[in-house]
Amino acid sequence: MEAPFELEALKYLDGPLYTKHRDAWLRNTPNAGEVLRLQEQQPDWRTKVTARILLTWLDHRTEAERLLDDVDHVDWGRERRKVSGSAPVPDDRRTWGSEHPELHGLLLPLCWEAALKRRKEWHENKRWIFFAMMQRAADELTLEVLFWYLQVIADSRSEQALALSGLRRMPPAMVKPHVASMKQQGKDFHILFQVDFPQFFPGDPPGGPE
Repeated sequence: MEAPFELEALKYLDGPLYTKHRDAWLRNTPNAGEVLRLQEQQPDWRTKVTARILLTWLDHRTEAERLLDDVDHVDWGRERRKVSGSAPVPDDRRTWGSEHPELHGLLLPLCWEAALKRRKEWHENKRWIFFAMMQRAADELTLEVLFWYLQVIADSRSEQALALSGLRRMPPAMVKPHVASMKQQGKDFHILFQVDFPQFFPGDPPGGPE
């Protein structure tokens, strides 16, 4: 089934414009669930991710809004001062993934949405928690989201650290093929991965191959 034009556009929109069209499409599409479950089976990862995000808002909006409200009430200045050099997670969310695995699965698409759609809209402090939640999800779609963020969205070392913090917690066998592909794209990426994944670069001098 070919995706409607509006649904295809949602793969590329971000910020408030994305949110406006997301909710309008869900509100005005009587068979939204049927359409999204078909899109969820498509091979393109961005199509799958978009469908899963919209299904979360369609089927679990109450839980999604509650989570976003929780995040909005975190004192991020205080949390970042508490934990130096790592992603801060509020005390009541530190075991969020392990204690609530079913809820984590339902709301994982909100973490993808935070990464792909909210960079220009939300401060990095706020997005940290969603990347921290993603660290508990060692699946292919999360991997695709993190590598896309790293390659296309991140434009500073701190932004790259958001994605790398999740990748470091994933099984190396899942990460390695993506790293091997990116090694060919330029020295900057080689250096980035050599620092965080030295096991993938045996024998290479610091800074990458000559």
